Amino acid sequence: MANFLDLACPHCDATDKIEIASTLWLRVTETGTEPDFNGCYEYTPHSSAVCTNCGHAGTVRSFEQAGDKK
Repeated sequence: MANFLDLACPHCDATDKIEIASTLWLRVTETGTEPDFNGCYEYTPHSSAVCTNCGHAGTVRSFEQAGDKK
């Protein structure tokens, strides 16, 4: 396992260059917004994911390694 989600790019097999689009809670302030760093973010198997090594894009589910797909 190369990352805690056991994800790998199905195109180039990279495991350390995967980015996932997630929902992040923001705190509204007088000067703008700040990220809520209490770990409040969400993603699902259907969230967008991209390999920054080769540019392959898909969903988190498409980056799951073959033996892990349910």
